[in-house]
Amino acid sequence: GAMLIADAMRSNTTLRMLHLQKNSITVVGVRALCDALQHNVTLTALSCGNNAIGAEGVRLIAQSLFHRLQGCGLAGTHMG
Repeated sequence: GAMLIADAMRSNTTLRMLHLQKNSITVVGVRALCDALQHNVTLTALSCGNNAIGAEGVRLIAQSLFHRLQGCGLAGTHMG
C-alpha cells in the first residue's frame, strides 16, 4: 500500500495533505514515502498516526519534511 502511494507521489504536483492513519504502515513503507517526498515538493501536511513506524520512522519523516511541513500527525506510532 505505502509503496504504491509513494510511486504516485513522485509525479504528483497537487497533493498538499496526506492522511494515512491506521494503514498498517511500517518503517519500510515510511522509507518509500520519504524517498518519494524528495521528488514531491507540494506536500505540506502528513498524518501517519496509529501505524507501527517506531522512532526510526518518525525520524525519517522529520528529516524529509522538516523544512516545509506545516502539519504532522504521529500519535500512536509506537515510538517506544
